Amino acid sequence: MGSLTPGKAADLVVLGDDPRRVDPSCIGDIEVVATYVDGVEVGPNRSLPDWT
Repeated sequence: MGSLTPGKAADLVVLGDDPRRVDPSCIGDIEVVATYVDGVEVGPNRSLPDWT
């Protein structure tokens, strides 16, 4: 497990609902509002960072 502190980059998603409070049959319908990889927002109109 890691930590989230100033100066570190994170991979995370921002969801449109709380999956802990949604009926399990509807979890797949939760909207993905934003996705961050290595601290950079990525998504349909964004590309992944160059990790090389």
